[in-house]
Amino acid sequence: LGEMLSSPPGLRAGQAISRLMEVCRLLRSYGFDQYISYDLSLLSRYRYYTGVIFKGYTYGVGDAIATGGRYDSLLAHFGKDAAAIGFMIGLDTLIEAIRVQHISSDQHEDEPVILDYTDESFAAVLQQARHLRGEGRTVIMKRIQ
Repeated sequence: LGEMLSSPPGLRAGQAISRLMEVCRLLRSYGFDQYISYDLSLLSRYRYYTGVIFKGYTYGVGDAIATGGRYDSLLAHFGKDAAAIGFMIGLDTLIEAIRVQHISSDQHEDEPVILDYTDESFAAVLQQARHLRGEGRTVIMKRIQ
C-alpha cells in the first residue's frame, strides 16, 4: 500500500489509500495482519458503496461469511445524511463454518470485562485485553475522550 501512496492516481485515491493504511496499522496492532489481504480490484454490484468494500472468510467454507463496505449517501434516503460503514453476516455460511470447525457453543462465562482506553493508552490496554482474552475472558475495549 505504501508504494501506491507515493504516486496515487489522484487526491481522493491518495486519501483513500492513507485511510486504508491506518486501518492496516490498527489491524496489525491487534495481531490480525496475518489474516488480512488486500484486493484493490474488488468491485460490488451494489451501487450504494462509495469507498472500501470487504469480505470476510474463514476455514471450512468456500464463501464469504461477511461482506460490507462504505456508503456515504445511502442513509440520506432514510432521513439522515451521514457517512457510514456496514456489513452483513451470512448466517447459513457462518453456521456451516462453525459445524465444520467443530466449534462448541456450550460456553458459560462471567460478565465481559470493559477496558476504557484513550489514544495514548491504546497499546497498553490492548495488551491487557489480549492477556484476558488468552485466559478465555470476553473483553470490550471502549474508547474514551
